[in-house]
Amino acid sequence: MSGPPESIRAARVWDTTRDHYADAGLCDRCAAQAAYGHAEGFGKIHPPCCDCAQIVSALPVQRSNGWRSWRRGQDGPKTALPEAA
Repeated sequence: MSGPPESIRAARVWDTTRDHYADAGLCDRCAAQAAYGHAEGFGKIHPPCCDCAQIVSALPVQRSNGWRSWRRGQDGPKTALPEAA
């Protein structure tokens, strides 16, 4: 992931996004991948791991590469997800 240097604001947004996905139950790796997906595009990241795939499948917005997500600024991690079986 290349481009101009990251701003402090961009870093804070990334951290917040990662934390929201971690709060939803994603592992650290997948929460970071989801944050990168929002920042760089979901086609540029790894698919969710097997353990996180069930959580990801409950998210409302279809993305590429096996991902689903929240809409930034509309839905969020505080949105209730179906209970894991």
